[in-house]
Amino acid sequence: MEQKEKIKFEIITPIETIYSDLVDSVTLNTIDGQITAMPRHMPLISVIDIGEIILTKENEKIYISSSSGIVEIKQRNKEDKNKKITKIIILTDSAQKMDKIK
Repeated sequence: MEQKEKIKFEIITPIETIYSDLVDSVTLNTIDGQITAMPRHMPLISVIDIGEIILTKENEKIYISSSSGIVEIKQRNKEDKNKKITKIIILTDSAQKMDKIK
């Protein structure tokens, strides 16, 4: 059975990497509106707006609060060169997983 395609997601602040893992989808607010990125999403660079980022991983929702920043969505070749993996990187001044906010 072939494995379901995933997104390699990272959210990085100047202090630390807040989250880095494989996920099924990413929903976030850009300055032009909300987008949901799935595997094989077209390449994109955009400014993100203050708000929440919703990650879906195996039917579980992970919520991250973020300040404004930059998102890049790109396709990278895997080792066998015939398969691509979607990579999403967010650079922001501050972010925190919602379960850690008190």
